[in-house]
Amino acid sequence: MGNFGGLICEVNPRRVAGYSERKSTTSGRWADNEVIKGKPVKEFNGPALRGEEFTFIFDSALGTDPAADFALIDAYAQEGRHFPFVWGGVPYRNREWVILEAEAEHTEYEPGTGITTRMEVTVTLGEYN
Repeated sequence: MGNFGGLICEVNPRRVAGYSERKSTTSGRWADNEVIKGKPVKEFNGPALRGEEFTFIFDSALGTDPAADFALIDAYAQEGRHFPFVWGGVPYRNREWVILEAEAEHTEYEPGTGITTRMEVTVTLGEYN
């Protein structure tokens, strides 16, 4: 299906790692030019960086290791790593992307140990170049 660095989205007989939601954002960069005794006038300064948001589901019952997958996401975010976001074998928008934010919700645990067995991770990517 796709990958971002070492984070791989795939469906095969041994492992299912995918996403449940996707949102895209786009905007322009605008400046307000002050006008004496009048309202400011907008000036278009060019496109802004795009964003993508995904909610990934990592579930040990489906062959993933939620803690390891989130540790990889965390490392990429903390180190400022940038990669092409490859989807369907093609780099998305021919750009590299960075993780702007990642939020993990631990939704299921192994009884007795408290180890997370299912995690939903919302990742916000931003265009790097």
